Amino acid sequence: MIVGLSCALVATPCASAVLGAATVQGSVVVTIAAMARYALGYTIMLWLASAFSGIVVTSRRIREHGELVTCLSAAALLLLGAGFVYYGFQQL
Repeated sequence: MIVGLSCALVATPCASAVLGAATVQGSVVVTIAAMARYALGYTIMLWLASAFSGIVVTSRRIREHGELVTCLSAAALLLLGAGFVYYGFQQL
C-alpha cells in the first residue's frame, strides 16, 4: 500500500495535464472515453511490471548483471530526459 501511495504521489502531477486536457474536449462521452483509455494504459503498465517482477528476481542471469542493467537503464532515462528538454526548448 505504501508503494502504491508513493507512486500515486509521483504520477499524479504528470497525469493532471493529460486528464485536464481530456476534460476540455466538450463532450462528456469523449471525456469519459479519453479517461478510460488513460486509466487502462496506466493499469496495463503497472500490471505488466508486477507480473514480470517475479521473473526478473528469480532469473539468475539477470541477477548476475543487475548493476549493468541498472546503469544502462539510468543512461537511457538520462538520454531520453535530455532529448525531451532539448526538443522542448526548440518548441519555445
